[in-house]
Amino acid sequence: MKLKFAIFLLLLSNRAEAVTATVTHTFSAGQKIVASQINTNYSDILTAINGQLNNANILDGGISTADLAAGLVTNAKLNTLNYASSTGTNYSNVGITATPIASKTITDVGRPVLVQTVNTQGSACIGSSGSSFLSGAKADASGELNIELLINSATHTSTFVNVSNAYVPCSSLLNYVYTGTSTGTVTYLLRGYSNAGHTINVCNCALFVREL
Repeated sequence: MKLKFAIFLLLLSNRAEAVTATVTHTFSAGQKIVASQINTNYSDILTAINGQLNNANILDGGISTADLAAGLVTNAKLNTLNYASSTGTNYSNVGITATPIASKTITDVGRPVLVQTVNTQGSACIGSSGSSFLSGAKADASGELNIELLINSATHTSTFVNVSNAYVPCSSLLNYVYTGTSTGTVTYLLRGYSNAGHTINVCNCALFVREL
């Protein structure tokens, strides 16, 4: 009996390392063990296991991908994907003064955030050169468009995009991962200006914001 009980406890410790189970009876060397005491201890352990296991009983990192059956985790068990997209800007004339292009506000929970510009549907824009285009950035002459991303009014990234009278798609303007992990209501603002004084037309570009 004592051998079986010891084997049972050994198997239990290997399978559920984080489980904390206490028993009613403890024994000292040379003590006679009564069957009812063993049964009570068994009952204590089974009570601690059956229906009582929760997050506190699982070691951090104790469950690996191999432990999950295929299809076990469904969409209903996943956190809601937090994302938002602004409406397209049709259209902005960007000069030497910083001009807002698109903005979006979401409620962040503290994860890194992907911020990128995307093309949207809208009426065709007429560039300064007189030609039309559906979306993107186009200049009346070769120059550089300075793109700035502001997060809650603070500048977090600034980059130059070469723009000529052949348009640049919206998707090429910004692709940025913000790792500052803000929480609460956060506003992402995209603005731009021309470093050479040329007029740059930005048409039907939206800001897509998603927590990763």
